[in-house]
Amino acid sequence: MITSEKILKFLSFNLLDFESDKPVDKLIINQGLLLLTILGSVARAIIVFGRQQVLDGTISVVLLIIAVANILMFRRSKSYFLYSVLSILVFYTFIALLFFNFHFSFPSDIIWFSLFPPLCIFLISPRKGSLLSGIILFLLLASFYIHNLIYKEIPLPLESIISFTSYYIIILLGTLSYGLMYDRVEKSLEKAKKDVKRSRKERKDFISRLSHEMRTPLNDMVVLNSLLEQSSLNENQRNIVETLKASTNNLVNSVQAISEASGLETRIKQFENIRFDLKKTLEGTIDFYAKKEIGDITFSFHNENGPEKVLGDPVILKQILLLFIESFLKSKNIPEKLKIDFSVSLTLISNNKAYYQFQLIGNFKVFHSKKNLENVLDIEERHISAEALQEDLQLLNIRMGKHILQSLKGKLNVNMEDKLTTLVFTLPFLIPDKSGLTKYGSARTPDFHEISSKAKLKLEEANILLVEDNELNQKILLIGLKNYIKNIDVALNGKEALDKFGTSNYDLILMDIQMQEMDGLTATRKIREIEESTNSHVPIIAVTANALLGDRETCLSAGMDEYISKPFQIEELMEIIKKFIKN
Repeated sequence: MITSEKILKFLSFNLLDFESDKPVDKLIINQGLLLLTILGSVARAIIVFGRQQVLDGTISVVLLIIAVANILMFRRSKSYFLYSVLSILVFYTFIALLFFNFHFSFPSDIIWFSLFPPLCIFLISPRKGSLLSGIILFLLLASFYIHNLIYKEIPLPLESIISFTSYYIIILLGTLSYGLMYDRVEKSLEKAKKDVKRSRKERKDFISRLSHEMRTPLNDMVVLNSLLEQSSLNENQRNIVETLKASTNNLVNSVQAISEASGLETRIKQFENIRFDLKKTLEGTIDFYAKKEIGDITFSFHNENGPEKVLGDPVILKQILLLFIESFLKSKNIPEKLKIDFSVSLTLISNNKAYYQFQLIGNFKVFHSKKNLENVLDIEERHISAEALQEDLQLLNIRMGKHILQSLKGKLNVNMEDKLTTLVFTLPFLIPDKSGLTKYGSARTPDFHEISSKAKLKLEEANILLVEDNELNQKILLIGLKNYIKNIDVALNGKEALDKFGTSNYDLILMDIQMQEMDGLTATRKIREIEESTNSHVPIIAVTANALLGDRETCLSAGMDEYISKPFQIEELMEIIKKFIKN
């Protein structure tokens, strides 16, 4: 807090809070009126008591008590309306007493009392303030009359009273008009602000529902792709499956990016770490586009003295390439004769790593706005708005590709000219040793086939309850889990899960959230209530398509032990399960 604010807070008896959303300016004016009243009342009481004017001194003391009591009442009740009314009345009562004793003078006193309507209307409200101002005008006119009765030798001129009254009414009407107009504008702005908040909430809810509906079938695709990849495939079939998996992952990332732009939670995928032929993987991706007959795409691979195979994630590599090629194809400036040159070259071998440079060159100006592209490339942790994504959907692909590259310790550069666009990125790959089990950084996805026989036996012996109301999801999850766990019961909703929980002993429960008859949160709370009487605890993992910020906390607060949102790989789910089922 700056020094001036500290001084104001001290002079206002510590009632001001500059960090709150309360009307600080109005409180400052109120505090100023009370401070002047308190200081003036103390000074006047000392003077009049010194002159042995007991009545005037008593009135000053009463005003002092009312001013201090007003501060104490506001500190306790926070009643701003009563506080403002008393502040204004106490201050102007003190002013009126001074003028009454020392005789009213015109036009100097008009300045003080003409401020009354603006203060009332500003500090209270246009309607209530104008009503109070009218009452005070009536009391002032009555005081003028009483003054003339008491001080007949020094009467107030009728012309001055008429002039004051006219001036007061003009100030009152002018301030009232401005106050009503300001109040209307303020209410319009407040309504517009509420409308924007409601619109944002409706958009967020819509995207949340859309995300939920998309994540469930996406999860099925991810799991099925994973299972298909583990089956017996020839080289051509495996290449097709990897491309399919890469396309699915890009669709997943698109949903994640939409969620991110709308304030929804996203998570970073872990990467595989397997031996693969870099050239064949890239050729398979280029062949995919060649069959679509979108234009002339050439591919060249330079790997002098490089390894025949590398360690990494071929699906992720394909995913990056698909993202960048798609960003080229989404351009509004595609020429009739599209030409994309794609080249890969080994640039460095160091510390058992092979560094490759990937270069895409298009024969046209790919991106609509270089400024927007630079902004996206500069973004690290900040979220990009939905409006910015709508402005140029190509940037969504670039942003996702750059994000994946950063996770892989890669770099991206884009150079754009009138008739040429060059996109260059570098990636390091580990050179495999004889065992082929070298980790790719810390991003290697655990291979559950490598789990010790004792741990695998423990997982197979576990009794698990799957609570899922969608039969297709049930079937796919059961197919994915059957390689690791034999005993899996299924419940269609929370109520059925409670019934099964009461008759069977489970080592772990996989709980969906949104279900008919009884949702997963309610079922979890009831299970925890039952466990309180039995002094037991069964781990519950939320398996849900809900991905809003706060959904994880909601699940954990309901009594769940862990949370995983769709789409996910079966290996990711197994990694979580393994944390709760130990030797």
